[in-house]
Amino acid sequence: MILSARLRSSGRFVKFATLVFLLVNFWFPLKSVYAQPSVVQGVQGVINSVRPRGLIPRNDNATSPPPLFGEVRGANTNSLTKGNFFDPYALYPVDVKNVSWVSYEGMEVSALLYVPATPPVRDGSFSAVVFSHGLGSSAEDFSYLAYTWASRGVVTLCLRHPDSDETVWRGKIRPMNELKTAYQRCWSARDRAKAIRSGIDFLYWSSDADVPWGRYLDLSKIGVSGNDLGALGALLTAGQLPPDNGPSLNDPRVASILALSPPVFCEKEHGPYVYGAIRVPTMVVTGTNDNGVVGATKAPQRRIPYDSIQKVDKYLVVLLDGDHRVYAGRKVGAKQVTDRAYQETIARQSADFWTAYLSNDGTVLEQMRSYGKTGPLSNVHIERQLGDRGGDLDSSF
Repeated sequence: MILSARLRSSGRFVKFATLVFLLVNFWFPLKSVYAQPSVVQGVQGVINSVRPRGLIPRNDNATSPPPLFGEVRGANTNSLTKGNFFDPYALYPVDVKNVSWVSYEGMEVSALLYVPATPPVRDGSFSAVVFSHGLGSSAEDFSYLAYTWASRGVVTLCLRHPDSDETVWRGKIRPMNELKTAYQRCWSARDRAKAIRSGIDFLYWSSDADVPWGRYLDLSKIGVSGNDLGALGALLTAGQLPPDNGPSLNDPRVASILALSPPVFCEKEHGPYVYGAIRVPTMVVTGTNDNGVVGATKAPQRRIPYDSIQKVDKYLVVLLDGDHRVYAGRKVGAKQVTDRAYQETIARQSADFWTAYLSNDGTVLEQMRSYGKTGPLSNVHIERQLGDRGGDLDSSF
């Protein structure tokens, strides 16, 4: 009788433990993921057939498209984003919007759009940046960048990539295996580059649409940026040779690039051939411990794009002791504090870069080309080499 009671009690415990395991590892993560409007709910008034200007002829007989934007959320109360940094050079409050559209290639694209909430105070226009997140992260992870840039007058479109975002590993029994599988599927970043180009199409369409901020867009001032595979996608749109030897993805509308921890598939001696077609100002950010988590790129290789791009202003920001996880930030653990410190430096350095090369702020441009700003961290190394406009100056500080 005692043995039977113990067995029954043990059986109930096993069932209870199994239920807890399933809830923690599957139901709660799945519930939080599917609560995201990007996954299930969509956006109110999703555009099913955006016709980017200059790429697909408009149908004059078609009815007007449905409303472009979903719910507008204030910068200080948006539950989708992390807290942003204090930026002493901020000019605007920021609004955040969910947007989605269908590209001219038939690809469904969704994004978070960060826009200045008031009209421009400098030269009557806003510049813009299209950002692509890395493998296993999300658009929301990079809100610290988007808020900072938008507060400087840079409309920022943070793309979502549901085939390679955090949903591929979160709540899975073998998350690293899931990441490796996703990497094998999208290692070339060809789809990332296509999504970035579609994001530029979206900005062109918005400049023609009846939206408050669209009329202020200066389409000659569009930058592209990304982390990890997103950084590779950004470089591809600027002229890097595709690693899969496929057709070029170069987009002449790109005016400057910011690449955070780009994957590299060539040796240094081949860099000028792979990156030689890039002819726009470039900033590359990496860390001394920036080894790939899934990909094979080692930390010293991350600087090859910077070393190989010629005849334009270029900057290399090296986070001493920074690893591959600092850009999106860890969700738990003691390194969260360190990650946030690195992120603040990245946000300010990159915002200065956009302000100088997209917003054409002569004062900031002169500061960057002469001495630069290292932000709150002392363990940041910055190199620069100026192109044809500034002579051959190679220095570090």
